[in-house]
Amino acid sequence: MEEVKMTRRFAGFLLAVAAFMVFEWINLGFNLADGHPTAFYVVHGVLIAVNLVLAAVIGVAGWRAWRGHRPSGPHTSPPSRAETVNDRFAVDHAPVGAFSDSVAGTCEPLKAPGQG
Repeated sequence: MEEVKMTRRFAGFLLAVAAFMVFEWINLGFNLADGHPTAFYVVHGVLIAVNLVLAAVIGVAGWRAWRGHRPSGPHTSPPSRAETVNDRFAVDHAPVGAFSDSVAGTCEPLKAPGQG
């Protein structure tokens, strides 16, 4: 399974949504007026519980993504822009027609597998 990466801005957005959900549903729970049938309170209690669980899940995902953007060590700095661009466009294999071992000066053309 491929790792999913999230921007720090989106992680902050998830944290804000989770905090808002907690505030909103706890506030609703305290503001429910008396005089409703029991079913009204049961339904709203279930809604509050489900939304608080969702807020916790969203908050944990946001928190993990937020912390994932921190450097791992005390003296670790983020990669420079040049390192990031070079890593992004790195090629694992030589292009067709390239010469192998050109540093050593042999300049032999690459051969396809099975050509000896």
